[in-house]
Amino acid sequence: SEVTLADTTAPVISEINVSGAFTSGQSISRSSGDAFITGDTLTYTATLNDANDLLSVSNMQVTLTLSNNKVLVLTRPDGATGASKAFSADYIIEAGDTDASNLTVKSYSISNVSDVSGNISTNDKALGEITLSYSGVATDKAIQVDANAPTAKLLGTSDAPHTYDTSTGILVLQGQGLGTIVTTGAVSRDVTNTVDWSKLTWNVDGLGSTTSALAQTDVTSAIVNDTGTSITVTLNTDGKNKLAALDGFGGTNATGGAVDTLDVAAGFLRDAAGNLSSETSTATSEVTLADTTAPVISEIN
Repeated sequence: SEVTLADTTAPVISEINVSGAFTSGQSISRSSGDAFITGDTLTYTATLNDANDLLSVSNMQVTLTLSNNKVLVLTRPDGATGASKAFSADYIIEAGDTDASNLTVKSYSISNVSDVSGNISTNDKALGEITLSYSGVATDKAIQVDANAPTAKLLGTSDAPHTYDTSTGILVLQGQGLGTIVTTGAVSRDVTNTVDWSKLTWNVDGLGSTTSALAQTDVTSAIVNDTGTSITVTLNTDGKNKLAALDGFGGTNATGGAVDTLDVAAGFLRDAAGNLSSETSTATSEVTLADTTAPVISEIN
């Protein structure tokens, strides 16, 4: 005689949770709602709902396709029992992943999932009927992905040297591709809060015996020009005084001293999301001072 099973309902997805973590090694302070960059982790967990346990087979999976066309295969952990109905996978942002201002789940599919009654899970449930939840530093406002590194570098060559005007406190840094660290659509092109000033060091006479790393608190503004070939940095009074107080500051050939230099460490140039530039800046470059005239006696009274 046939046996009719009381359970005729197949497992269905009840919830998709997105948990975010800033696991990137970039040294930039970020908070919930900020963009996820290369090396950050988004964990997607799909939970199925069913009155009975799942049938334990090795090839069960849930596949999610995200709006940036990233495909994630969600599985259960090794040794999971039939009572475990959560499938998960980590999405570690990789360089070159398509950027997204609002990363969402575009589609899903379920493969080889059934309960102990033999009811096979299908893909019939609409995405709009699945609960989406967020935790960690992911936010339901909009998950932003920015995985494309800028291609900016500082050069400072004999033909186009870095320059500094001691009277105005204006330091002009020469380079290439500097526009790639500017936030898209920004009007002012100000990168004061973008670059890592601790990676830029004034090196008196270029000998390394007397140095001073700049700080964001030393800077009033840092404007990238329209062609992306220079950054005009305006130091405030504290910044100007800090440099002027360095022993041997401003040594020039006219006074028999070696020219001061700027040391640029890896990580100075980065975009607003925190992606480090993929280009390499010149490690040490000379700085030409706007004032090269020594004091002379103009009058004896």
